[in-house]
Amino acid sequence: MKLPQKGGCRCGVVRYEFTSAPHEMLNCHCTDCQKFTGSQFATLVIVAAADFSHSGDVTSYHWHGSSGAELEQNFCKVCGTAAFGFGPDRDYRVIRAGTLDDAGWVSPNFEHWLKSKKNWSQQLDSTDKYLGPH
Repeated sequence: MKLPQKGGCRCGVVRYEFTSAPHEMLNCHCTDCQKFTGSQFATLVIVAAADFSHSGDVTSYHWHGSSGAELEQNFCKVCGTAAFGFGPDRDYRVIRAGTLDDAGWVSPNFEHWLKSKKNWSQQLDSTDKYLGPH
């Protein structure tokens, strides 16, 4: 992976970059990620907020996730792409891997919220697993 890494929304109005290696890469199977992607899970790249910057006007959606933590998703105001946001730890940005200009280097090492996994969704054999709270 070369740094900086860049990405953005579908229409190009919102652009972002980060300048340090990701803290984590994961597939999240929570129902919020399923709703945001319209699919079985979201592949997320977690980076230090201090090393993340963006340009372009975004709108934000705030909610409390299944864990009870306050979360934030940022969308392009023009095309609606959900490109990045904040998880429960505001020191990190959560980037949707599909919005990277080059996502070929992304290799999830963690499967998150498997208790919400769809029965038609296949897990990666090489990842650590987290079911979610009981």
